Amino acid sequence: MMSLIETGEPVTRKTLDHLGDWAVWVTLLFALERGSGVLAAETSRELLLRRFSTGHGGTPKGVRVYAARVADYVEPADPPRVPYALALHGDSRVYLDALRRPSGFSIQNGPINASESIGIGKVVLLVVGRTYPSGPDHDDRLDRAAAQVGLERIRPLGAALPALNPARISMADVSKVFTVIPFGADMSLMPERIRALPSL
Repeated sequence: MMSLIETGEPVTRKTLDHLGDWAVWVTLLFALERGSGVLAAETSRELLLRRFSTGHGGTPKGVRVYAARVADYVEPADPPRVPYALALHGDSRVYLDALRRPSGFSIQNGPINASESIGIGKVVLLVVGRTYPSGPDHDDRLDRAAAQVGLERIRPLGAALPALNPARISMADVSKVFTVIPFGADMSLMPERIRALPSL
């Protein structure tokens, strides 16, 4: 994994699996420090304690990790890209009905971020929290949205390994591709009932 970070090689199932796992746990540590993250700070604390104090527990369910190998860092797109709004599990802004399905949304500050971006060595990573689906092809459309800024999914890994060909990457675009704030955002990845709200 360290060789992949430092040199961009090798791209194997093992190195990508280790890199994705590392990215998730680092992101949870960020949440403790900052008080916000793709999971709430208290949830992050519980998962970290379970994993590293008891040796039990894997990475959080539904968290996705995207990566790119960096050929060069570039300026953000002009005009700016429109971010995709996401509804995340554990976000108090998302109202749920009696069946635990998203039914509404509140515009307020909260402890949940849509994603966490990390640039280290020859690799850029984006960790995305567990989202409520927007339709039957939700995960595929998440992947296509990430691909617009040069990212490929490494967690969960598919049957075929991502190519991770060196690319020109804007960290600003990577960090802003997803958001939990719907104003001015693309709503196509939000649950249908939230998309239908007249105030959004």
